[in-house]
Amino acid sequence: MGKTGQLTIFWGRNKDEGSLREACDTGLYTAVIMSFLNVYGHGKYRLDLSGHPLAGIGGDIRHCQSVGVTVSLSIGGFGGDYALPTNRSALDLADHLWLSYLGSRRRGVRRPFGRARFDGVDLFLEPACAECRAMEPACAGCRREAGGEARPMASSRRGGAGPVQSGS
Repeated sequence: MGKTGQLTIFWGRNKDEGSLREACDTGLYTAVIMSFLNVYGHGKYRLDLSGHPLAGIGGDIRHCQSVGVTVSLSIGGFGGDYALPTNRSALDLADHLWLSYLGSRRRGVRRPFGRARFDGVDLFLEPACAECRAMEPACAGCRREAGGEARPMASSRRGGAGPVQSGS
């Protein structure tokens, strides 16, 4: 069965939806957005996967990528406890994302999914994109879309990593 086109799904909001691996193995999706890192700012970070156990998700991420499905992490969400009150807090969030979920490692920084690296980050921010503006110093570019979403590019200070999430 061939790909159905460019179909993306949010995963992680319902513990009854099955595993990430199962979603990727359906053959229906070209991208999965894991939701949400919904607490950030003021030095706090929390990932909410609505009852999904963290154990095994790193292996599922790598499996999905091996079958050609990109996997991104969505930050924000509906009613989350997130704020970027200063440019410094936006830079701190960018560093947290880079070190904990994307392409780098640092001694003492916990990577919740082990060696797995997300293909990108999706900003799902309410209200309207106030946090998008705060994130701009941490991004090489920021494309706004309807609904307050944005897809940042990795900063060149991160070693020229290129797109964090390629959007169409």
